[in-house]
Amino acid sequence: MLPIENIAASIFASRSSFGRLFLQVQVDHVADPALRTAFEAVGLSGVDREAYKSALEYAQANGWLEPLVHALVEENLEDGEIAGSLVESASASGERRAKLQAMTNLARGFDNPALIYRGIASGMRWTVKVIVNGEVKGTGILIGPHLVLTAWHVVSALFSHGVSGGYEPVATAGSKLRVEFDDFLALVSSGAFAPRSTLTVPAHKEWCVIFSHCHAAELNDTLPDDLNELDGLWDYAVIRLAECPGIERRWASLDARAVVPRANSRIIVFQHPATQPLKTDQADIVVAEAATAAAIPRLRFLHAANATGGSSGGPCFDKTFMLFGLHQGVWTQSTANRTINRGVPIQRVIEDYKEKIKDLPVPDPSDSPIWRVADLSAPVIGCDVFQTMVWRSAIAGMPRVISIQGEAFTGKTFRLAVLSAMLSDGSHLKIELDATTISKLNAVELAQEICKAAGVADHPIFAPVTEFASTPAAWLRGEVLPKLMAALDAARAGRLVWLTIAELNKTDIQGENASALLLSIYGQTRSSEWLRIVLDGMKGDLPAAIHPLSDRDDVMPLDVDDIKVYVRRAIVGMELQVPNEFLVSVLAEMTMTDYRKWRIGDPSSALSLLAERVSFIVRIYLKDAAAGGYS
Repeated sequence: MLPIENIAASIFASRSSFGRLFLQVQVDHVADPALRTAFEAVGLSGVDREAYKSALEYAQANGWLEPLVHALVEENLEDGEIAGSLVESASASGERRAKLQAMTNLARGFDNPALIYRGIASGMRWTVKVIVNGEVKGTGILIGPHLVLTAWHVVSALFSHGVSGGYEPVATAGSKLRVEFDDFLALVSSGAFAPRSTLTVPAHKEWCVIFSHCHAAELNDTLPDDLNELDGLWDYAVIRLAECPGIERRWASLDARAVVPRANSRIIVFQHPATQPLKTDQADIVVAEAATAAAIPRLRFLHAANATGGSSGGPCFDKTFMLFGLHQGVWTQSTANRTINRGVPIQRVIEDYKEKIKDLPVPDPSDSPIWRVADLSAPVIGCDVFQTMVWRSAIAGMPRVISIQGEAFTGKTFRLAVLSAMLSDGSHLKIELDATTISKLNAVELAQEICKAAGVADHPIFAPVTEFASTPAAWLRGEVLPKLMAALDAARAGRLVWLTIAELNKTDIQGENASALLLSIYGQTRSSEWLRIVLDGMKGDLPAAIHPLSDRDDVMPLDVDDIKVYVRRAIVGMELQVPNEFLVSVLAEMTMTDYRKWRIGDPSSALSLLAERVSFIVRIYLKDAAAGGYS
């Protein structure tokens, strides 16, 4: 193979074309989608040749330079020198001789069985039937605790023409919309397949989060003569649900690195064809014909998976089970005698909603209420800001570090219990440490304690610092941190990892090199997208490098509005009646008066007394309301 400098000099692709191919090759050769790296992150030079050289060196260091070079040749993104070199190398090494086995497509590589197993299981839990006015209209995919993504034309009946000529969601249409999970055939003890019980979730009253309609021609199962007219018409809708099934199920992430795979790459489409139970089909990405190459796969992508009515909106996954698109319909512009389907790239969906609303909404605490922390028998009052911050971290990926600050006896540490109650064990690995317990552990002991709390089966063995002919900082970077992060990555099994440390304000981290290890772990949030840190009462400042990834919850003493909100939600949550606002206000004001006295007289017991009083108020109110009172 040519030296990297020569390869870089032979590339004549645009930066965008090279960047697309750089990600596409990683689809086949980087097992964990979270580890994909965009070209822009490594090709920092403004000079194309230097940027390409840096990217090639990155590929070489990570073991996929050769597939990238072959892909450059196959895509005709080089001047011929690379192709000539490959032919000469093949001839010299005798690769043209007959073999018992051979690589038929070096760029495609092999599939990972573990990824396939986990991906199929996840897709089954995330894919939904979309039901409008009692009829199955299409397929969708769970993309948040309470959000479903589907094709806009699947729910187009719930939109009307606006005054400006576009479309607007019908405000009252939420009652006509629901989704159904788990409609698939399961193997029963007799060896036959039978339907399993399903979960139906209605849409929220504010059901439409964001959308982009399709082209008018697409509604008539055709395409515009000029495919550029599809630009900006992305045929998607994000539906808000009235409940949060994703808390237990997890959800498919929307990742800007989810590039459409290269032509002839295998994909899998989940769908409910013709209203049937869940089906899948694996097929290839189809090569665009010359006449449509400018629009494909930028505006739409082509695939050969089977699909029919009801398949629209079906999620399309690449071989690593990263969601890269939505199935849309049949492709009608092929001149070949072949049936081809089309889809919408998820990158276009992400770009569109970010331009319009920046971020998808997180669950409102009133829609996904955490009423009490069971282990403490404590009602959750005044934690809305923190809960929203946690949901933003889990869904949008930011913040990755949360610092909780506040006065004593205001519920600061209680928020860690709220976090634990919010996040299911099936979707989140929660590593809970107490600063007073770990304060005197050295770096190795602390790493072992973290592994123990994470449930790591085989604890890594850390070489002592004395075996390193270098500084303790180099030992942490080269020995302890890599092994610890690898152990956590293996233990998480696809879950987000939340490392929480309580009561940092009560002690210092005194163990040898332990504080430096913690700071290094915090820094890992920059590269490990699955890691979250929550620090209760941290002294001092976070490292400057992670300030952009962090947020802070300043806990204030509860006020009367916090009490009113909790009581209202408890009443509405029981679906007995609309709260009597006058009575709720009177009870809250009386309780607040007593709470202020408790804070002065016995601040350490004030929150416990408040919790008992509020719980008593709700119980009595609901008891009397059920008996016909408070009309």
